[in-house]
Amino acid sequence: MNTMNRIMSAFLLTAAVCMPAMSQTVTVFQKNGETVKYKVSDVEKIVFEGEKPVDETNLLSEKYVPCEAFRNWIDQNLGDGSGYYSLDQAAAYDGTIDITGKTDITGIEHFTSLTRLVSENVTFPDFDVAALKNLTYLKIVNNSKCTTLDLSQLVKLETVSLSHDALTTLKLGNNSVLKTLICDTNMLQDIDLTGCTSLESFVASCNNLSNLVLPDSPLKTLAITPTAT
Repeated sequence: MNTMNRIMSAFLLTAAVCMPAMSQTVTVFQKNGETVKYKVSDVEKIVFEGEKPVDETNLLSEKYVPCEAFRNWIDQNLGDGSGYYSLDQAAAYDGTIDITGKTDITGIEHFTSLTRLVSENVTFPDFDVAALKNLTYLKIVNNSKCTTLDLSQLVKLETVSLSHDALTTLKLGNNSVLKTLICDTNMLQDIDLTGCTSLESFVASCNNLSNLVLPDSPLKTLAITPTAT
């Protein structure tokens, strides 16, 4: 609120206080030409408290996390319920985030130390997990909008479960510590596991596989039954 608006509000407040008890509202003229009626007590707050600045360090704002449900989850499960959780806290958190029930997980990229990410029975579109380089466990199950996933930069992954999604593309790279990969019931046609040199269990049943490159690894479980026609 600029100086002129403050003066106008203060003037109107004074006038309203001097009026008979039946008049308990004042009209404030705004820049866009609209008028808003406030109770006298509300105008006192406007005049004397002013507008609170946006805290750029708080992850729990629409700027960083647009989804209210996701903001509330972070606040209640990782924060202290105060509505404040810093970007530094997010970057340092090395536990688990369960995004089940969230339809927008924008903001997850700030959790760069995260080790476990879980999502079940949620439909949100493809998202970039490249920033989550410390993930060791990833589970995305029953997501009908997840079509493409690039895990090539997540070299610490040990277990990946991607069942019953809509994947047509799954990119892997030097995932040398990955031991379990489950990606059954998708629409995958090509999978290159060359860099998965520690892979022990690979389940890709019910896909449309036409090109599969297996790694030189101690495979114990291999399931690649095609989709029934």
